[in-house]
Amino acid sequence: MYNYQLENGNIVDESQLSNFAEQNGLSLKELLGKNPDIKKIEEDKKEEEPKSFQTGPTKETAVVGPQEQSSMELNSEAISSELPDPDPVRYIVYNNETIYEYDYKKFAGKDGYPKTFDEYAKATNAEILTADPVELSVEAKPTKGKGRKLAERNTRILVDQLGKSVFAGGNNQERFLANEKLQELTGEAGEYALERVSQPDVDENTWNKSVAVGGVKIESARPGSFVFNYSGEIPEDIDLSFIDMPTARQARVQSLSKREQQNAIQVKGIRYPSILNKEVLYQGFQFLSPEERTIYELSERYNETKDESLLKQLEIYNEKYGQMLYDPTTGKLVNYDKASPEALIIDSQAQQKADESDVETLQGELTDNYYALIGLAKDIIEYQE
Repeated sequence: MYNYQLENGNIVDESQLSNFAEQNGLSLKELLGKNPDIKKIEEDKKEEEPKSFQTGPTKETAVVGPQEQSSMELNSEAISSELPDPDPVRYIVYNNETIYEYDYKKFAGKDGYPKTFDEYAKATNAEILTADPVELSVEAKPTKGKGRKLAERNTRILVDQLGKSVFAGGNNQERFLANEKLQELTGEAGEYALERVSQPDVDENTWNKSVAVGGVKIESARPGSFVFNYSGEIPEDIDLSFIDMPTARQARVQSLSKREQQNAIQVKGIRYPSILNKEVLYQGFQFLSPEERTIYELSERYNETKDESLLKQLEIYNEKYGQMLYDPTTGKLVNYDKASPEALIIDSQAQQKADESDVETLQGELTDNYYALIGLAKDIIEYQE
């Protein structure tokens, strides 16, 4: 069995590195290919040139244990702090089963299966989805340390477990419950049970205002503690382990959307995720006025047949509504020259979006947002209960 030297000089054995690779959906060979700075060394070389936590150079974000800890005790968390984040894990949902690319490689090209994962997805008419590797590792744990790099990693690890508490706002009770959840997950008190100078505004940081007995700030009272950062600006020189809340909220929304889409696929017996797009469009179709339905149906028929008579009918509606915008300030259609600034901004953004995206992309984003809204609504209901 070989040993491996990490970029920072620390040495781990092959089984430790293999376990870390497996946790992130990679083979040892793939992990080494993505990280050429990891060098393979033989056992006797390790004995000649020992490097431990005491003598080897350590990056600022590396996990450093007690001085008596040997390099052979290095765990996967220490390894992960020295490696760049792996590429997203790719997978498809086929016949209500999730098939990961790294599993498919075991039988690719055998018994009539396509040689590549992309070809297999195409053959089954399944969409290739992606997930952050850390989301798939139940063993991943947050690591104490300052700076944005660790903040991003810890945020990804904790976001699903924090759940709806990531939406805690400008309310001491909500912040208290969120910090209580953080303490439960990390074993670190953080801001929990510390006094605060005042009630926070929405998305105002409190880690820089929370104090212990005697007015000592949290960084001095509990250095390295896990705390929430609501501004999204992660200071590099503050000795606290930050959870980036704007990123956590965005990840929570994406996670909710994926969850609700998977629920819809299973409940409705939908074979391919792309069919969800049509389901969502149908939901919106029910709320159209009779005239709006006519315009939609004419557009669909014209796109299919290119019948000039249909185009002439559409031109009539274009003359009637072509210079009108939906105004969010009134909830009504208004003439372009009377539209509010908010309506003009939305129109400009919509035009740019339409110019840069195809129909399939726009429909996919609509589906993502629709199911994210359903997930958020459930979060709100559960929170109120």
